[in-house]
Amino acid sequence: MQANQLPVPFAEGYVPYFYLSGQHERYGLSRPTADSWKATDAFANHSLDIPQTVDQIVRHGYFNVPRREETAAIIADRTDTTRLGLDDVVTQVRRRYEIHNRILYQIDLSICAANNAIYQHEAYCGPGSATSKQHYAKHKAIRDLYEEQRAEQVNLWKDVSRLRSGLPEIAQQYLAAYRKESILRSGTGGDS
Repeated sequence: MQANQLPVPFAEGYVPYFYLSGQHERYGLSRPTADSWKATDAFANHSLDIPQTVDQIVRHGYFNVPRREETAAIIADRTDTTRLGLDDVVTQVRRRYEIHNRILYQIDLSICAANNAIYQHEAYCGPGSATSKQHYAKHKAIRDLYEEQRAEQVNLWKDVSRLRSGLPEIAQQYLAAYRKESILRSGTGGDS
């Protein structure tokens, strides 16, 4: 096998999942860079001690385990994982709004198309040539689209409220872990 050639499972769309620091090197993959996590899927040889998002973990099939001193790592890992959860909730809410806006835009385009169908028919066949059945079909299609719009509004509210309900707990866990880590770093944290 050549140096740049991937093993067979990779060629078939399989993405391995690595959870130990340095394990990706066994499979001929290079290390992810800070820039690759931000914008691209490219890998290069740089530090692994960079924060990841849930999307990056899923996309790359690699969970970055930073190398730390064991006692500090217990609290720092808690901070990192709660930050990961907090970022994921915020990202999911934002993406749900993006999807919502895209759906509403498509519904608006469909409403315009339904209105234009009558005008196109009349432009082709002459003014007043649209029958009452055609007008009824147009109004029914528009009514159905408005119902779909209302259903999307309700679905947005359900999805976002479900996601937001877990946000305070995750934020509290993150703050607690962050404060513990800062006390550990500062060296002031006892009754001594």
